[in-house]
Amino acid sequence: MYRQFNIETELIGPVSIISKEKIEEIILTNQHEDSMTLAYRKYGPLEIGKCHAVEEFQRFLDSYFKEESYDFNLDNLNMDKCRPFQRNVLKSQLRTPFGKTNYYKDIAIDIGNPRASRAVGNALRNNPFPIVVPCHRTIRSNNEIGGFAGDVRNYYKKILLLHEGNQIENNRVIKKSI
Repeated sequence: MYRQFNIETELIGPVSIISKEKIEEIILTNQHEDSMTLAYRKYGPLEIGKCHAVEEFQRFLDSYFKEESYDFNLDNLNMDKCRPFQRNVLKSQLRTPFGKTNYYKDIAIDIGNPRASRAVGNALRNNPFPIVVPCHRTIRSNNEIGGFAGDVRNYYKKILLLHEGNQIENNRVIKKSI
């Protein structure tokens, strides 16, 4: 049975973590609904509780917001629900360090499919593990910030990029770090 645990963050508001033995999904609040409502809509009523993987995610999140290094154990994420292409995209994205950005086409090249920039964008848009797999660090090749987790205003992507020291002007990263 799935369990839900909710964390209130100062920077991005409520975050809901859905887990069994591993983290199945990390749900962020969007401009229309909070993460708990989104989790309920997708999974129905859930047992409230956390497992070891969720406890580690809490430590990771605390470190992330304090700008401290923390190596999250990726074995705590259930990547089995991702298709092979998305898994490759997410694994490539994991190599983008805190405070750095890359382009969709960089990931496409890295996974051996240089013409798959749009598909990379779709894989990141459906990233079930935002922040841990830092899809917010990927921007368009014209330095526009692009989308983030269905957030049409890119509110959270901007907050996370700014938190990591990037500068944004007119929806473009003006200090591209990589």
